[in-house]
Amino acid sequence: RADYDALPESQRTGLSFERYLQERVTQAVSSVVALLKDDDINRYVGLLADGVWAHASVQEGGSDTRNVYEAFTDGFADTRAWVEQGLFDFVMLKDYTATTNTSAAFGTVLTWWSDLCGAAGVPLYVSHAAGEAVRSGAGWDASDQLAQQVLLCQKAAAWQGSVFHSAAALIARL
Repeated sequence: RADYDALPESQRTGLSFERYLQERVTQAVSSVVALLKDDDINRYVGLLADGVWAHASVQEGGSDTRNVYEAFTDGFADTRAWVEQGLFDFVMLKDYTATTNTSAAFGTVLTWWSDLCGAAGVPLYVSHAAGEAVRSGAGWDASDQLAQQVLLCQKAAAWQGSVFHSAAALIARL
């Protein structure tokens, strides 16, 4: 907050503290990507994205989700803009909810990101919460939950593949 408060009033006019934080995060991320690309122009740099950029009820263009962490409004990370601007070569989406989740259903989150990545020409990969498949939480008690998710992925135009986070927990239960 001290950096923002230290700005001359002329630079703060019309710039909310939240917008200032978003710009600082974008500046930092852009600088890191530029350094990585300057070191090796052929290096692929990807974005590990939280499931929800913003809720549609909070931000125009957001997803039909609610009551979960939003990268843009809670974390000040404008991941949507970064993808639209072509900052990253691919996106790895952390979509760790079940298909039946009432706040951020797996399919709803997947479709939002697939639409975004497809429009930007950026490949989309999905990280599934494989460790949840061995628990009995809401939506995860269905033995075919991961299979349902992969089937949804196969229908998503920008989807290029999946990884299964914490597969060790899943394998241990076999």
